[in-house]
Amino acid sequence: MKLDAIIVEDSLDNLEVLQHFIKKYCPQLKITGTAATIEEADKLIRLQKPDLVFLDIVLDGRKSFELLEQLESESGINFMIIFVTAHSRFDFAEKVIDYSAIWYLTKPVDKDKLKFAVSKAA
Repeated sequence: MKLDAIIVEDSLDNLEVLQHFIKKYCPQLKITGTAATIEEADKLIRLQKPDLVFLDIVLDGRKSFELLEQLESESGINFMIIFVTAHSRFDFAEKVIDYSAIWYLTKPVDKDKLKFAVSKAA
């Protein structure tokens, strides 16, 4: 059984690399959509109800934690999260733990670390 996944990433280059790696190395995932802003991600998550979200932390100067706070207060977070960011895991460690993320990948994404993170979800 495949898990439905969406990618929330505002850098086209990073989005393309992550999509390529997922398609090539993570056959247990099906990418069902992408978003580049918090607003797009909110709509996409509500519409598609994914199993897994790859979530960049900083989107257009805003933190994606805003999105998670809103979703949590309205309907709960009913998906797994893998944060993907250029920031050190220590910069946002408390928030990452608060949202029970299954993993934290730093950019540029390493294919082996991606496969390990996805194995936590599957």
